[in-house]
Amino acid sequence: MTRSPEIVPVHRDPALHAPAAGLMRTGSTGWTTTDPLRATRAAGFLFMLGGVVLLGSTILEKLLGVARGDAVIDLSLLLTVVVPVALAVIGAGVLLQLFARRMPAVGALIGPLAAIALVVALDILTNDATAGAQAALLLPVVYAAAYLERNGMILVIATTIVALLGVSVALQSATGAYHDSFFDVAIIILCGVSVTRARRHRERGLDELRRRADIDPLTGAHLRHILDGALQRLVEGSPSHDGVALILVDADHFKTVNDREGHVAGDAALRHVVTVLRHNVRPSDIVSRIGGDEFAVLLPDCTRRSATARAEGVLADLRAAPLVLGDRRIALSASVGVAHCPDDAETVEDLYHAADRGLYRAKREGRNRLGLPA
Repeated sequence: MTRSPEIVPVHRDPALHAPAAGLMRTGSTGWTTTDPLRATRAAGFLFMLGGVVLLGSTILEKLLGVARGDAVIDLSLLLTVVVPVALAVIGAGVLLQLFARRMPAVGALIGPLAAIALVVALDILTNDATAGAQAALLLPVVYAAAYLERNGMILVIATTIVALLGVSVALQSATGAYHDSFFDVAIIILCGVSVTRARRHRERGLDELRRRADIDPLTGAHLRHILDGALQRLVEGSPSHDGVALILVDADHFKTVNDREGHVAGDAALRHVVTVLRHNVRPSDIVSRIGGDEFAVLLPDCTRRSATARAEGVLADLRAAPLVLGDRRIALSASVGVAHCPDDAETVEDLYHAADRGLYRAKREGRNRLGLPA
């Protein structure tokens, strides 16, 4: 008994399979970010918020000291050190916001590290290692956990802890430094882990939504917008040496199969056609369901001759491997049209029309065959 072709897993090449709307995420090395624009803007907000927190916390600490009778406000220190540094930090944040589109991805990593250095510098200059002064060091940690990849997040958290310990040891007594640092480090780590877990859950949810938006739930083939987006990029982008081929497949007499054998058999027949298609194409090719019983295969970097041979393989496998449902064997066939860019067309629309002409030619000549554009 002839066995059905083995199901081949879908190969998801982001460069080809990303939707035309641009859901593709920018790749990273594990250090920077998957979204440089948003991350750089967030870094700018981090700087502005950090400047406000540094200035506000310093003034608040001095006012509390005055209220308790422990200190007096040193206006010269505020005007010559705290205010200029805080304004410089806020200004840096504004610049990051304005020029976010021009910043490289590594800027998303440099931003929080620079913020840590500025917090430490201001703590040293103001001789302040209190909780209010150290609170700004939480901001780079939250940023790293929310936007950076694992290595970058670990680097920022480790740098923050080292900076916090350095400031505490330099400006506090040994007992005070040990006591404060223990709790501060625990808070920093817990904060980073919590935000990171929340981000990962959110990304998993978004990835699942993208997957569902890209894949036909019945057959597992890609949906039409994936095919169209990839075809647009391949045809209008830099042409490959062998060109691009498009195969259109229409299951013959599918309505008859559906009516005679039932919808369960009809669904199984559609899945069987997709299995045969995947069995005859490369992992980089895109198998798509574009209608009820209509399918398409996009073959990048493929000659017309190679595409025709693959289409013939699809027809041969459908003839040799009928759909088996329990003790029933249901013969399936298809009409196939093949077109090639630039041999048959030079635009996406013309390529579709050429493949359609081949498909209807196969139908006119009796179905269960391959048709080429006239």
